[in-house]
Amino acid sequence: MSSYKGLRKETEKWMLGLNPKKKENDVGSWKCSIAGKSSEYRSISNVSLEGTEILVKSPSPFFIACYVEGRPKPKITWLKDGENIDEIIENNVEVSLRDDDQILEFKFARTKYAGKYECSIENRVGHIQPLANVIIEDEASTLSEKKLRISIVSFIIIVIISFFFVIFLAIKIKNKKNIRNDMLQLELFLLQEGKDRQLNKECTLEEQAELLPYDHSYEVERENITLGKQLGTGAFGRVLLAQVKGLNGKESPTRVAIKMCKYEGDKAHLRALILELKIMIHLGKHLNIVNLMGAHTSNIDKGELWILVEYCRYGNLLKFIQRAKNKFINQIDPITSDIDVGRKSPFPNDPLSPTSLGCSIG
Repeated sequence: MSSYKGLRKETEKWMLGLNPKKKENDVGSWKCSIAGKSSEYRSISNVSLEGTEILVKSPSPFFIACYVEGRPKPKITWLKDGENIDEIIENNVEVSLRDDDQILEFKFARTKYAGKYECSIENRVGHIQPLANVIIEDEASTLSEKKLRISIVSFIIIVIISFFFVIFLAIKIKNKKNIRNDMLQLELFLLQEGKDRQLNKECTLEEQAELLPYDHSYEVERENITLGKQLGTGAFGRVLLAQVKGLNGKESPTRVAIKMCKYEGDKAHLRALILELKIMIHLGKHLNIVNLMGAHTSNIDKGELWILVEYCRYGNLLKFIQRAKNKFINQIDPITSDIDVGRKSPFPNDPLSPTSLGCSIG
């Protein structure tokens, strides 16, 4: 015991002073024994303090306990921020002392009650002064802090979303600008005068369609075109039925089929459609082909190009042959390979006849 740091000798007396900063070691039962030749004196003190920091949410009730036992009975004095607690208790029904001043009770936790509370315990044997720090969380301020945190988090989320949205918008604008530049290049390619003098007769038109010019006499204004139902669709294009006013000088509407790209803005497909238009203009009209009736190119910068061709009301040749396969007559003699134009019925056992076993046309 003589090695304990809180024990010191003053003249012929021993005094035990407990340092409040060493609460975990100090809390417990203390016994002081003094023995002489003819007498013996003993003093027992139990010291307990419920923590050094008390966190209370307003307006909840709370109390601070400072339990002590000793002989002689110790005197307890409460201090708040170094001042006697009597000034707070006086004429205040919200704060009171009970259990021989061992418990300081508060009916409501208010911000004015926050601070450092000291429980000064003293008798002739010694003196200790434990410390408790009371923190009051005001409900309104806590709510305000929560709202502030929510606002900050929301603001950060909005900033992040806005950042990615701006990036997305910038990329989209850039891509749109690139597409428009491509469309403008295609427009210039379409409207160029052409270099038909450089055409090589030994090459196909498809191989040198870039040299062909565009004939503006085929241009049809958009307001003269009334789109109808879809006639067909493919991997890259589609065909719509339409009525066109003023075509070939006619006042009455002319029924045509319009060929267009399936997806507007597709550079490769649009270029292929331009080459097809140039080839059809170069070929002109012919009885055995589907003739070009006109074209709408004014919106090519937006990826829109329409080719107007003759409407085939009976469909295409393949479907016609498939529908009429039972009426097919092979006029080629399977033996002589000569053409018999006068033949009106199939040859017996003709392998090309639809009535032959194992033969199917279409």
